[in-house]
Amino acid sequence: MNKYLVIFICIFLVKCTTTPEKAHPVIQKQGAVEDYHGMGIEDPYRNLENIEDTAVLSYLKLQEEFTTYTLDKQRKKETITTARDRTEAVNQPKTGKIRITKNRLYFYLKRNPEETFPKLYYRNGFDGEETLLLDPSSQEFGEEMTISFIRPNWDGSKVAFGLTRNDREFCKLRVLDVASKTVLPGFADHALPNSLGGVEWLPDGTGFIYTYLPVIDSKDKGYLLNSKAVLYLIENNRSVDIFSKENNPNISFQSEDFPITNITSETSNYLLASIAGVSRYRDTYVASIEDLKTGTVSWKKLYGKEDKIIQFSIEGDDLYFRSSKSASNFELCKVSLRAPDFSNPEMLVRADSIASITDFALANNTLFYATTKNGVEANMFMLKDQVTQKIALPKPSGYLSIITNGIEGDGLWIETEGWISKPERYTLDFANYTFREENMSPVQRYEELQDVVVEEIEITSHDGTKVPLSLVYNKNIDLNKENPLLLKGYGAYGISDTPYLDPYLLPWIQHGGIYAVAHVRGGGEKGDAWYKGGFKNTKSNTWKDFIACTEYLIDGNYTNPKKIIAMSSSAGGVLVGRAITERPDLYAGAVIRVGLLNPLRLEAAPNGLNNAKEFGSVKDSLEFQALLEMDPYHSIKEGASYPAIYLTAGINDARIPAWQPAKFAARMQEANTSRKPVLISIDFEGGHGTNASKDKAAQELEDILTFALWQVGHPDYQGKD
Repeated sequence: MNKYLVIFICIFLVKCTTTPEKAHPVIQKQGAVEDYHGMGIEDPYRNLENIEDTAVLSYLKLQEEFTTYTLDKQRKKETITTARDRTEAVNQPKTGKIRITKNRLYFYLKRNPEETFPKLYYRNGFDGEETLLLDPSSQEFGEEMTISFIRPNWDGSKVAFGLTRNDREFCKLRVLDVASKTVLPGFADHALPNSLGGVEWLPDGTGFIYTYLPVIDSKDKGYLLNSKAVLYLIENNRSVDIFSKENNPNISFQSEDFPITNITSETSNYLLASIAGVSRYRDTYVASIEDLKTGTVSWKKLYGKEDKIIQFSIEGDDLYFRSSKSASNFELCKVSLRAPDFSNPEMLVRADSIASITDFALANNTLFYATTKNGVEANMFMLKDQVTQKIALPKPSGYLSIITNGIEGDGLWIETEGWISKPERYTLDFANYTFREENMSPVQRYEELQDVVVEEIEITSHDGTKVPLSLVYNKNIDLNKENPLLLKGYGAYGISDTPYLDPYLLPWIQHGGIYAVAHVRGGGEKGDAWYKGGFKNTKSNTWKDFIACTEYLIDGNYTNPKKIIAMSSSAGGVLVGRAITERPDLYAGAVIRVGLLNPLRLEAAPNGLNNAKEFGSVKDSLEFQALLEMDPYHSIKEGASYPAIYLTAGINDARIPAWQPAKFAARMQEANTSRKPVLISIDFEGGHGTNASKDKAAQELEDILTFALWQVGHPDYQGKD
């Protein structure tokens, strides 16, 4: 179809109707039928995968205009904005990415209320004077940039920082000299410092190792492939490949793997490197740091994926690690790097039968570790002189992380958070093992949450499995089936839905709603077995657990199907997408942010080969069957009645390409007979939302809450007079 005809049809349909139920933009289908193991699968909107096509882009822009127009008719902006601003504490500075060196220099990013992007600061000691080190807007970096990453070297004399724009995950690494506050010449480009890895400073501070992506153009076939662990030397602005498929042909690399490295202290003799990706466990190699000086690194395999090690730390010649090899809830063990024997490690802490070991750290010649029950009830312990002792936390915690300023440092901090409380930091007094508060910015308190209660329960799923369910609501509401309910979940990669004060929670509760989180299989709430219970061929448990939680809430008089909004993001698109296609009768609406909605075509996406390790590959006949079953796009039935749907996508998303939610939206708009809206909001500059600006994040929150309150029938969101 001629692209101008597409535009004309879309504009005609938009302009010729005036109600929220007006016709959505359309585009001519250009489908494909693909053979998978003897089964022909029709893909009616395959043409939408070509985001570069002008007709597709025009269509997506009209979808965005249609969404904005539709929501504008429902808004009561001031109500949402007030609640949102309270949650986000817009009148207070926001501090994050705190890094503390062994000599107690504090480096952090802070955004003041009037600012859109954060600046880099530091203090000499927690009580030291705050010093501004870098304002990216005042530098000649060539274009508007935000600081997305920071990492000081061991003595705090230099800071590596990442610069990015428009919510991109890739960044340019620069180095700041702290004493002179000068950005040094040269840079390390195409860097990917995120959850897969970061920056590892050399012991002498002359350079660092980072993950380098040769191709960061999503239009290129090499996008996200053949990444390298690269040593960047500051003095001569030179990069050296030290761990990659190209440089290490004897190591079993796949093109989609991400090599990452780890140096745990400035005095360590060991350099570790792992072959990473979405897989929970990794093959890991070891070399001598001395090798870096010679320019030839000799890698030796240390342990494999089968050892199920998820976290490690080195002290001297000993490797401490957390593993689920012998226990789903994880154990803490130790081996000597001089003669490592992972088949018979020294047992330090055995697994708990109820709670999972979720974090550990070494400080002051003591092993500290955290446990979490069902992902929502955290405790802390220490092991010293072979004696285990529970440490009293400063307040009950749903989430707990442990941070130290290096293995040889003298400081330990914890960060706690809950469903109705912002993150709080405390430092440990080693003299009496008590905590004192140490927050870089004031912690926001909420009078509106004083009457809010939190219920942590377990419900029975379709196969008898007990699934944790968290409920947050005002204790004064009546449980009479008439309450709006926002039900969230995720269920992938072994990631736990740990308690945190969601920006959506306060405005939702202020509008009389109940906030709920289903801790479905595929996450890590009950250890490794819980993760594998929603993995590849067992993925159906993920959305069936979610459906079981929904039915429990209806049967328990919390709400009714006309009042329930299902919500998730990214890989959670499978969860919500399949819940609403399998049981559309249970939900008034669904919100899916940057969602995976067509996993059968995942391997055609830039990061698809990597994600196939989590969801499965169409090349395997059994995994293909599981992918087809979990695919929301292919689960849509012609003529069925589905709930209202709100989707988002980012054109520059490196994780979930925009065509995934776009195809789902087009197919759902075509097939749905309920006359309920199917909306998609597309950010033509942004990505996955990980580095979104304050204004973009605020607008998205307002849009989603408007949609959700509209669909549950809140009287203030039923259209302008």
